Amino acid sequence: DVISIVPTTSHVKGFTMSYSKNDRSLLALQEIRNRICILLAGRAAEYLYLGEKEEKITTGCADDLQKAVQMMKHYLKTSTNGISYNHKNDNHLPPCFHDDLQTLSTELWEETVAICRENWSELSILADSLTEKKWITKDEIEMLFA
Repeated sequence: DVISIVPTTSHVKGFTMSYSKNDRSLLALQEIRNRICILLAGRAAEYLYLGEKEEKITTGCADDLQKAVQMMKHYLKTSTNGISYNHKNDNHLPPCFHDDLQTLSTELWEETVAICRENWSELSILADSLTEKKWITKDEIEMLFA
């Protein structure tokens, strides 16, 4: 596992992917929420770094946001509250689904910003290390915070 700020040949900058040795296709709802927060974390860190001014946030995390929205839709469709949302086509979902999606999005965004704010000193250490080395391994991250 590696975190990098080096662009790839696909022009993806700062791309991070996490593979778990215990990765499974069936996830608990809390695990889905956690993964959504991970996808939102880059944008949340940028938001805090730029003084909480949304107009300054870049488009660098657009792919992560698309993935987060898809996971939120999956979460709503599979949660116990989502029984009425079991439609194959998102265009035929009831208006309340979109309201619930907005509510979930806001809730997870605020949770992610709070986590980043609480761990700002650790994020700064990680950012400094990435700026210096361009990429670091999971083992190096663990050593940074040991």
